[in-house]
Amino acid sequence: MPSNHVQDMAPTPCGLPPLGDVAALLNRLPAQPPCPQLRAVLDYHLSHDPQTGLPNLDFLVQRIDASLQAGIPCSLLFLEIGGIDEIGEYHGLAAALFALRSMAERIRNTIGHDDVVARIHGGIYLALVFDAEPQRLAIRLKNCITRPLPWQVDMLHLTTAIGIVRSSDCPGTAEGLIRAGYAAAQSSLQHGKGICHFTAAQARQIERRYQLGARLHSALEQGGLSLYFQAEVRAGDGRLQAAEALLRWHDPVLGEVSPAEFIPIAEHNGLIAGLSTWVIHHALAELKKWQHAGLDIKMAINLSACDLHDITLLGRIQAALHASGSTPPGW
Repeated sequence: MPSNHVQDMAPTPCGLPPLGDVAALLNRLPAQPPCPQLRAVLDYHLSHDPQTGLPNLDFLVQRIDASLQAGIPCSLLFLEIGGIDEIGEYHGLAAALFALRSMAERIRNTIGHDDVVARIHGGIYLALVFDAEPQRLAIRLKNCITRPLPWQVDMLHLTTAIGIVRSSDCPGTAEGLIRAGYAAAQSSLQHGKGICHFTAAQARQIERRYQLGARLHSALEQGGLSLYFQAEVRAGDGRLQAAEALLRWHDPVLGEVSPAEFIPIAEHNGLIAGLSTWVIHHALAELKKWQHAGLDIKMAINLSACDLHDITLLGRIQAALHASGSTPPGW
């Protein structure tokens, strides 16, 4: 049976145990440690991840920028490992930490001696590699990450999406290379490919989604949304019997944005409740005007599946009814 305890994997300066709390490490030092020794300990903990002993983002960025400035061909592999949260929820935090450290060890044992792997947060790892065939390395990494991981009497199963970007495909800085790797990894997740190479189209999609999310916030707060009403008439006599409220967004910079594009972004960014509340309030206010004019029709309002799982939905509808003073037909 495998041990549940994972030994710390990276040595620290001065022969001190790795991955410990900085204060605990300092307690191990002499009462008046020489400055170089103290600096070495602090530098290590400022540049390494405390959970896995791998380098952190700051360390990796320095290495990437140094390689780019020296003109050394390299690639960045952006690994997004899935299943860590589920392991923590079912097996506990010790199992999740075991999985994180085990994945760190598997990745480090798979990449080259001169390559660098860093853990960023959660299940996200970045690997700076100098292999001329990063695709083949990515396949080996995918195979080793998804190999079942023994834990007590169970087997832990993880997934991964890997984005690959070559320095020649995205010249610039470490930040640009990481953003490109993220775009490729997201494309891999969306299309279920497992491994995906960076393309300029992916970067444009990421940038547009970010712009839409940011500007949608402003549109909701500053009145950039509008409602259109689509009439529903009876086929027999053409009598108006209902209207459907349709949300529309015209952005001064992006132009007309389709609901098919901005609704999924609102759901992902947590804006959907605000959008739905806005629609409900304005649609019911319009219904009140129609009722005051003697028009007795129904109003149809579209809701997201996220709204239907939101326990505040009924309260929001009741508040809108109260604010508008409208009475739904049949009440």
